[in-house]
Amino acid sequence: MSQIKFKTIYLAAYLLLLTAHIVLIWSMPYIPTKDGPSHIYNLAILRDLLHGGEIWGEYYSYNLQLVPNLGFQIFAYPLLIFLDPWQAEKAFLSLYICLMCLSVPVFLKAFDRAVFPVCFFVFPVIFNLTLLSGFYSYCIAVPFFILFFSLSWAVRHKNFLWKILTYTLCGSFLFCLHLIPFIFYLISLFSMTISQAIKADSRKNIIIKSIASISPLLLILFYHLTYSVSSTFSDFYYLFSSERLVLLIIDFLTFTTLTFNIIHSIPLFFFIAGFFTLFYLSIRTVDLNAKYRDIFCTPYFLTAFILSVIYFLVPFDFAGGSFFNERFPWVIFLLLLPLIKFPERDHFLHHKSALMISIVMLIFAFNVSFLWKHSQLVDDYTKGLSVPIPRNSLIMNYKQFGSDTSRVDFLLHSISHYALTHKAVDIGNYEARLDYFPVQFKTNMPPVPSIALIELSPWEIDWDGYPDIEYLIAWEMGLEERNNISRSFDMVFKKDDLNIWRRN
Repeated sequence: MSQIKFKTIYLAAYLLLLTAHIVLIWSMPYIPTKDGPSHIYNLAILRDLLHGGEIWGEYYSYNLQLVPNLGFQIFAYPLLIFLDPWQAEKAFLSLYICLMCLSVPVFLKAFDRAVFPVCFFVFPVIFNLTLLSGFYSYCIAVPFFILFFSLSWAVRHKNFLWKILTYTLCGSFLFCLHLIPFIFYLISLFSMTISQAIKADSRKNIIIKSIASISPLLLILFYHLTYSVSSTFSDFYYLFSSERLVLLIIDFLTFTTLTFNIIHSIPLFFFIAGFFTLFYLSIRTVDLNAKYRDIFCTPYFLTAFILSVIYFLVPFDFAGGSFFNERFPWVIFLLLLPLIKFPERDHFLHHKSALMISIVMLIFAFNVSFLWKHSQLVDDYTKGLSVPIPRNSLIMNYKQFGSDTSRVDFLLHSISHYALTHKAVDIGNYEARLDYFPVQFKTNMPPVPSIALIELSPWEIDWDGYPDIEYLIAWEMGLEERNNISRSFDMVFKKDDLNIWRRN
């Protein structure tokens, strides 16, 4: 079979897998993510506030400012013109999948690597831990980072004005989407400078021009760090934690794709084994063939190396955020894809690539099973949507922290579905308590429990101290907890593990 026919088959299979991912998104009753429901709820609130605040204006206000966390709002808010919030979320995730599947081939092409079959490796990391945690702004920024990295490499030999314009526009847009991929982009530009300087005679000239070309982005970063809220940093004793190191190594080797239970590791094991086998064969080629000796000075390898160092050295709660380290491995994996080179022997190239593509499809089949299972879990949680909850009622999620055997608590913010449907106020709306989201609680908000109490230990709440809480959406509540709550609330709905309580 000719190479052209093989490329046609590869392209057809690639587009088929892309389509299957999008069909999955639109076919599930709910997208199972941790923070996703909160994002679509606050998006609807923002739209209401910008149109006068007739629904939520009594309890919420908005503060539109340029913060590096607007990726979801930039793309999803315009969709509300012709889609409801749940459809807007699905359209946003469809865009994310398309951008991921576009960015990897462009990235490979930019560095003169064969697009097929390596580009199929993007599919196992699409449903990564970061996405299922609901970090939408970060996730949509990653494929843009890959695309802008490719574009910046393509214009490296252009004149100074063209480069500074390209870097500034790309970096500024990434800054608006999310801060961490913006930092990735700065590191990639720094790696490009090192890569070019190593091979050039006039290194000093290259370094000076490169610093000058990225100076606008450095000013943006300096401005943000100067005026953003300062954070406390952990001491360095965390580096000596063996438990932390084990978690980091597991996530690094699985590219933060091991999200569900242990069964999920079965297809991932074969994929990871195949990836590292190909990685080893590619590195061995570097030793055997002189023209590949410079591969470790390439900007994508240098960027991946720097990100790996940051990943292992920085604490989990770096800069006041959460799940900082878990965001890195799947991005490092994408950066290393140009290193993968299938051996040229036809019997290896096509048979082994067919095997790897089959494993990728198997991973997708497992993801379909697990995502559907947890989509049904959210569907079970929302069986009480028919209960009449008056507009602007203060409602609260009551559940044990954690969700079956997965790493993500898919029900943590699913109460947002109730708040959005009934135009109610979720007092556990964490976004409304943070400065880097556009929607915030008003200062005249009635007293409500802390986020820590609501999410981690709701049974410790003194309900008499918060008389404005009108409804509780409870999940898997024990007998002792029901007896305690019944002193202040009456049960108005019960179905399996779901209980809905109204203030008596």
